[in-house]
Amino acid sequence: MVWSRELPKPPSSVRVYRDSLGHWYCSFVVATVTEVLPETGRNIGIDWGVKETATTTSDAHDLPHAQHGKTAAAKLAKYQRMMARRRTPKNRPDTAGYRKARRAAAKVSKKLAR
Repeated sequence: MVWSRELPKPPSSVRVYRDSLGHWYCSFVVATVTEVLPETGRNIGIDWGVKETATTTSDAHDLPHAQHGKTAAAKLAKYQRMMARRRTPKNRPDTAGYRKARRAAAKVSKKLAR
């Protein structure tokens, strides 16, 4: 098992789950103490959007959209068309080509969600 970091205390609950690609994840609920940071007197507002990734009250910190969604959406449509062409009749097991296209579509869909 690979740990990204040590837990500060023993967990009160653990959730183990598997995504559509077969990757396993677990999340822990751990009690922590909140640290109050010193006041700086500076504020910034952030608006997460669709057209722009993030728009802030300071123009220096705006994040333009990287347009990864357009290319990923085109790939997803391609794999969904492949799935439609390779669809099997009812009450028959899926073909290897259909399973391959379904896995590729799931992978691109996961990338879009991230």
